[in-house]
Order: sequence, then structure tokens, then C-alpha cells
Amino acid sequence: MVKATTTSFALLFGLFFAACGGGGGGSDGGDVGDAGASDGATRDGSVLTDGAVDSGDAGSVDAFVPPSECTHGIDNDGDDYTDWQNDPGCFGPGDSTEAALPRDQEHGFTTFDVGSDSVVVYVSQDGDDSADGLSPETAVQTLTHAASLLRDGHGDFMLLKRGHTWRGESLGRFLSGQDAAHPMVISSYGDSMELPPVELDGNFIDHNGQACSFVSVVGLHFVVYPKDPADAAFDGATDGGFRYVGGGSADSSAWFCLNGSAAALSDWQGASGEADATALPSPPSFTAPDRSVETYAGSIGVGSTLPDFLAAARLQSRLNWRDDLTALAPNDYIRAGFE
Repeated sequence: MVKATTTSFALLFGLFFAACGGGGGGSDGGDVGDAGASDGATRDGSVLTDGAVDSGDAGSVDAFVPPSECTHGIDNDGDDYTDWQNDPGCFGPGDSTEAALPRDQEHGFTTFDVGSDSVVVYVSQDGDDSADGLSPETAVQTLTHAASLLRDGHGDFMLLKRGHTWRGESLGRFLSGQDAAHPMVISSYGDSMELPPVELDGNFIDHNGQACSFVSVVGLHFVVYPKDPADAAFDGATDGGFRYVGGGSADSSAWFCLNGSAAALSDWQGASGEADATALPSPPSFTAPDRSVETYAGSIGVGSTLPDFLAAARLQSRLNWRDDLTALAPNDYIRAGFE
């Protein structure tokens, strides 16, 4: 289970989910890249003037960088997407090639090549959901409509316009990508260097027990606005982020994650030393994997939120005692959902 516990978090490098929880009843199943920028590239790949690249230190410039494949207006890799504004193979204007390379060759950034059969859907606050979404000029407006244009089980892309903001939208159970090499990608595009904020009042993706695999999210800035004291909707309690609880496909690369990449069982056995480890032939089916403290509160009639449960628990005394308000009771209730 992945949730935001702070006000906001920016995905500069990439969040990759293989098997959406690994079928282990709530394990993370995700990897967040943590490599930093180096060799003249900034954490956002920004360029100052005449190709001078900001080192990230105030007032300093590392080196003069001549126009690269990601800045000179030519589609070098022949995928019909040009330069850092539109080609997911570029991490920013400081990238030297439009081709997606391993992170250690991309200054720690996660990049992608658009497949010949990939559908790319553009989303902009200036867009129109009656448009086809297949170009920046015909972008759609809402994230939910953009998701409806993607294909489950394919290496498609949803690109949000940088500098624009989405508030209160979520993708629910969402979709799966094709495989580890061709994930479903949610990322960004456009001239701005500002990562597009996605302001949440719940989970952006919550596949809620559904089998779901191979989703990569990169280049977005997530804000859980009910936890931001400066926001008018602040309540300090509402959570948001990503919730991947349940199963994924049990093929050769869906159950394990090593160093940020999906791995087969044999790879896991070699890396862990657990030569006798086995994988289930199919994802387990749980009784009620979506149980939570909130649903438990409702089941015992003390409200429907965590604060409701805590308020009732604080009334406990030797003269007013309820076993169903002890910590053990909701733990047992949630655990029973995974039987």
C-alpha cells in the first residue's frame, strides 16, 4: 500500500509498479528512483541561456552545453516526437539524446521510448473532452476522460501539460501496461519547467484488489491538499496518494521487483538466496482487501472516518469499556479481509 503521508511529493525520477502490490496482499510493488543529477544536468533538466546548464546551486553554471538532440527541433529517433517538450525520451533540455537510456545514463532520470503502436493522449486545462486528445493541439481536459482513451494491456501514454493544475481528480482502478519494457506511462509535456501539480483529496490510483500491472508515473507533482494548512480545504486528516493492494499477473516477470525492474522468479531466487522459493500460479483471491479503519468504524456504528473511531476510543474507561474499540479489534477485522 502506497499513501502520501506528507503534504506533497514530486515525481522527478519515476515511480514504477510491477504487479501492483506483487499479489502479496498489500506490499508496495513499487520503486521510486533516487539517483541525483550530475554531469551538468539539473534535477529538472533546466537550461539557462545559450545552453548553459544550471547545476542546481544558486548562481552557478556548470558548463556551456551546445544544442543537443533534445533542443534542436529535429526528430532524431524517428518516433514522431521532437525535443524535450514532447519526446518522453528526453528528461529535459539538458538531455543529449532523444532515445530513452538506462537511468545511470540519463543523470538518474526515467525516460521512455514511445512504441510504434502506442497511443499518446494529451491533457491540458485548455483542452476539450470532445477532442481526440491525440496531439497537444487537440488535448482533452480531464484526467478521467484521458484515461478512457487509453487501452488496457498496452504501452500507452497519458501526458499532462506542464504548468497546468488538476484538482480533485483521480483515476480509480486505472489500467495495466503491456509488460515491464512497455508500461502504461503517466507523465508530462510542454514548454514549462514546472511539473504539473495534481491536487488530491484521495488516492490518485486505487486498484482495490483488481489485477493490475506495469504502470509508471514520472514528472508530476502530487499534493494532498487537505493536509496543506495553507489550503482552504485543510482538515489534517484526509489521506491521498497511491493504493495498490491485491494481485497482479503471475507471469515470469510480474511477481518480483529487483533494483526497480520487474524480475522473474529465477532472478529473485538468485538475488535472495532463497533457492526453494516458489510463486503462486495465479493471484490469490481475498475476502475483502479494501477493508480499513474507516469501514471498520462504520461496521460498529461509530461513524465512517478515522477521527470518528478515535473519538469513540477516547471515551473508553473502566465504566465504559468496549472491546471493539481496542487496537486489536480493527487489526483483526482488516486481517480477516485477506483470508
